[in-house]
Amino acid sequence: MFEGKSFIEILNMGGWSLYVLFAASILSIAVICLKSVEFWTKSKVKRKDFIRELIKKIREEKIDKAIDYCEEVNSPMGHVAKARAAKFLLAAESKISTR
Repeated sequence: MFEGKSFIEILNMGGWSLYVLFAASILSIAVICLKSVEFWTKSKVKRKDFIRELIKKIREEKIDKAIDYCEEVNSPMGHVAKARAAKFLLAAESKISTR
């Protein structure tokens, strides 16, 4: 069915819906590439060093300082760790207030 046909001829056979699908595919590939580059440029922090320092602050029971440290790092991993530490702090505060 497609033997000997060019890419443009195949697109023309598909009609307007194939043009929309093709454009959406190109757009999605562009977004994936942009987000990958953004992730790698923001993730310049060494994960082991970050985790080691974060655990040290948590073991010293300085959750506020751990949250501040996560904000300073400004990486995707820092945002996730900050959210978890904030949730832990909220749980600890509510536990204290109910006693």
